[in-house]
Amino acid sequence: MSMVMAQARIIDPDAERVRMVEQMMREHLSREQMHLLRDALESVFVQTDEASTDNDKCVDMFLDAKRVENLSRRTLAYYEREIRKCIAFCNKPIRFIDANDIRRCLSDMMERGCSPVTVNNTRRVLSTFFQWLENEDVIRKSPVKRTKALKEERGDKKPFSDEDVAKMRRECTDVRDRAIFEMLLSSGMRVSELCGLNRADVDMHERECEVLGKGSKRRTCYFSAEAELYLTEYLGTRTDDGDALFASKNRRGARLGKSAVEVMMRNLGRRAGVANVHPHRFRRTFATNKLKRGMRLEEIQQLLGHSNMDTTLIYAKVDHELLKVNARRLS
Repeated sequence: MSMVMAQARIIDPDAERVRMVEQMMREHLSREQMHLLRDALESVFVQTDEASTDNDKCVDMFLDAKRVENLSRRTLAYYEREIRKCIAFCNKPIRFIDANDIRRCLSDMMERGCSPVTVNNTRRVLSTFFQWLENEDVIRKSPVKRTKALKEERGDKKPFSDEDVAKMRRECTDVRDRAIFEMLLSSGMRVSELCGLNRADVDMHERECEVLGKGSKRRTCYFSAEAELYLTEYLGTRTDDGDALFASKNRRGARLGKSAVEVMMRNLGRRAGVANVHPHRFRRTFATNKLKRGMRLEEIQQLLGHSNMDTTLIYAKVDHELLKVNARRLS
């Protein structure tokens, strides 16, 4: 019996009887049949508040396991929020949640106006959770396995064109913002990684910096001479002694936040007349430009900090004109 099942508090005086029945039938039933028997017994003898407590234990144990895997606090909070919303919607012990319950939960999200992308993200979280429960022998089979992902109508996520970059550079007159612009464009780092940089992480001479990426993995990013120029000029204007490489203008020396950079980029795009300007698009532009210049995908993957090559392929968009030229050259 799994740890969670063993910790479920059965109503006395029937606890011993339930244990005896399981013990007597263990030699005669398969693993799946034992699960069915256990579910039937607990559906009769386990009180509602006991089931609720057991649900909480399952979620807490799952989050502990993921915390050991070094997932970020933001990811853990997202997992917990989506899982607890689903459990509350189903309103039953986790062991009795089936595929129909999952479908109803996802259908309810769609009826409330959630996009297919959002619904599929929730489905992936639930799949991870219930698969973990299956692996831990808490449930017989994940109910998410029988549910299908929604078809997503994804737009063509284009990188910035050379013209877009020129327009934004012309409008980016603030030295700090220009330094951020050039760092994102030339390094391919995430906005969270940029905001987490300290002065000590940057080597101006080598034009490189060490960032802390997802899963607390460190890697080296490289930036351009133009980024070095504006970064040096920006740091020369700083009068505080804060550790953060990029500081807030409103709070002396305080680290610049991710949301502040996102707002700054949106405003820059509005002034420059460039649509859909956000920090993540700089990563896509970085990957595409490196690919166009002949860098191997494995090298781009390392620079971006991707653990999966498929993710890099999504970022690195092959230019159709370049594809045509190369196809003719190599034919």
